Amino acid sequence: MDAKKWRAALGDIFGDSVKLVDSAGIAALLTAYLYCVSTAFTHGYFHTLGLDSDLLDRNFHQIIYSGLIQSLNSFIWFALVVFILVTIYTTWRVSISYNVRKGYKTARKIVRLKKLCRIPTKKPTKLEVRYQLHFNSAVGLFMATLGFVALLLIHESEGVKRANLIIQSVQNEPETTFKAGNYENELVFLYCGVRNCAGYDPKLDRIVYVPQQQLSIQSKKYNK
Repeated sequence: MDAKKWRAALGDIFGDSVKLVDSAGIAALLTAYLYCVSTAFTHGYFHTLGLDSDLLDRNFHQIIYSGLIQSLNSFIWFALVVFILVTIYTTWRVSISYNVRKGYKTARKIVRLKKLCRIPTKKPTKLEVRYQLHFNSAVGLFMATLGFVALLLIHESEGVKRANLIIQSVQNEPETTFKAGNYENELVFLYCGVRNCAGYDPKLDRIVYVPQQQLSIQSKKYNK
């Protein structure tokens, strides 16, 4: 078997495995992103309300689903920006290709325009292509890291805003309250984890943690 047939055979054997690894890597990155988004939002919410995350632990599925719901707007805007940029780039390249094929004079005008805009007109060497790729990769990694940190800060600030709305409702008239079996006062609903729920006691000005099995919730949404 010659070299070409050997490489083709290896491609047939490992092609599906490579695709599987790529898919698994994308799924792992997406899962990690959703986990970080949900954690950032919850951190801002808990920190503002003074809640203990150890007493209000969540399971993995709750964290991922919460991150997905909070990231819907980001996903929509990201898809829209990518669509606009791809459309602009494709239109520009097709337009240049069409004008170049129209004639020599048109091609010379495009070359002059590229020189005016300081866009390279000569084909880069292999060395230039390699180091330009390294530079683009470094810039892309830096921008991705900066964007990721900015998104986490945005989601954390959204958690802070949500907590401030809860504080305002406590001062005015709370939307949802609940009663715990072994606690006499009515509590303002703050948050529920896997095992425990947190409520605020306006009379004693303190946060109370109770098991989920010992509470009954009352909401004004059912009284409308």
